[in-house]
Amino acid sequence: LIGSVSASQTLAVVGQGLMGLHSFGNVALMIVLSGCFRIDSRREAEVRRAERVRLERHARSAVSYRKCEDAGWQEAVEDLARRGFSLEALLKFYKDLPETMP
Repeated sequence: LIGSVSASQTLAVVGQGLMGLHSFGNVALMIVLSGCFRIDSRREAEVRRAERVRLERHARSAVSYRKCEDAGWQEAVEDLARRGFSLEALLKFYKDLPETMP
């Protein structure tokens, strides 16, 4: 049987095999480069762990939170809790503090 296969048929089969390997290699490389199998650095793992700990701590705190009986005080606390400021504003505050409060 091997003797009855022509050289062109053999080349066609080999060519198809190489095309298949080429396609498989492209798919494998695409998967690797996509980040599916990304191995996190120690820093990334530590950041994720710290965030998980923070969320667990927040959940425990939220369970034990009780509103103040004084409605005015509670309103002031909630108003302050919603406020935010930038690091730049904080640094400016500390810089201006000696002039404001000698």
